[in-house]
Amino acid sequence: LACVVNGQDQARVAAGDTVVILGAGPIGLLHVKLARFRGAKMIIVSQTSAIRRAAALAAGADLVLNPAEDDVIAQVRNVTGGMGADVAICAIGKPQLAADAIHMVRPRGRVNLFAGFSKGVQAELDVNAIHYNELVLTGAFGLTRAQFQHALSLIANDQIEVDSMLTHRFGLADIQQALATAEKGSAIKVAIMGSE
Repeated sequence: LACVVNGQDQARVAAGDTVVILGAGPIGLLHVKLARFRGAKMIIVSQTSAIRRAAALAAGADLVLNPAEDDVIAQVRNVTGGMGADVAICAIGKPQLAADAIHMVRPRGRVNLFAGFSKGVQAELDVNAIHYNELVLTGAFGLTRAQFQHALSLIANDQIEVDSMLTHRFGLADIQQALATAEKGSAIKVAIMGSE
């Protein structure tokens, strides 16, 4: 969560913003929860997994899209009256999403490349869209001590709920099943609990 705070600080997510989050894994869901806490007026999530789309709605997203079926850029433009979102956050390390995010935001919008990308991977970006729309692109990696303390406070004061993200628990004897469940993508977070 502290890393998510860092990403949203970099993207200047604030009350009244329309925020697009690309990816609804654990980090994407934390982005949804934090954007809602910060007062975003609309949160749009793009995610292929039906389980994770449902989790995004439960976390506070207003609209979830399936990029395998929906034209996400067109849908974002449509629901924003043609303007585009204030902020787009890439919570999946796919280079094409970075290129797409640029076309999802309004003039002077902000794009945050939150997810890590594979070493050596390149993305083709529409530099004219960045230039003429005066977009702000940021990356986010890590956190500060103050962001860690802020995240801890958000959780401790029940301002950001995280318990629901732990969807599966396994004993140490069932470690193979736990790993298989995590690999299938049918869970949000899997915990392997040791004996006491």
